[in-house]
Amino acid sequence: MAFDEMDKQNFTVCGRLHLKPAARIVSLCLLCFVFVDFIFSFGRSTAAMFYSWMSACFSIGIYGALVYAVFKEKRMFMLPYLIFQTVFVAFLCLILLIFTIGAMFSNELMRKLSKDIGALDEAADMEEQTKEYHAFVIFFFVFLSLFMCCQTYFLTIIYRFFIFLRDRESSFNFNVDNDFQLSE
Repeated sequence: MAFDEMDKQNFTVCGRLHLKPAARIVSLCLLCFVFVDFIFSFGRSTAAMFYSWMSACFSIGIYGALVYAVFKEKRMFMLPYLIFQTVFVAFLCLILLIFTIGAMFSNELMRKLSKDIGALDEAADMEEQTKEYHAFVIFFFVFLSLFMCCQTYFLTIIYRFFIFLRDRESSFNFNVDNDFQLSE
């Protein structure tokens, strides 16, 4: 069966965008997210800023290889991203599960998280703190769920592009008769 680049399975975003530009957009978006995280790290505490910088160094290597792989269409350079992103999505699922269980059974854990991440006002009265606490839990759960879905979708697009390149490369393989044999 011949390889068809314009086959409908090679389109994404409701069948409107080919995998090639979709993979390019995803790779550039991921690189932009690292840059934005790096810029916003200056407004954080020293520990969070250091963590963001170390994370950015690692991410630039992974996402830089991805950008190169997508634009030059080199499959092997996509492997670090595919491995990293698969592990990352698995950890996000684990974090979401732990957060959900923590929200159900441990008020103290959620209060600490809401103070650390949400920067809730401790000077407010108890009723106001409870409202802020509930809003934080709902917002964080929704944000984490959407973030996980987005990262999974990005992984799916890049993986499908990886398969697209593999299929395209394998379609060019053909048996060559060795007519120019020197010895028999």
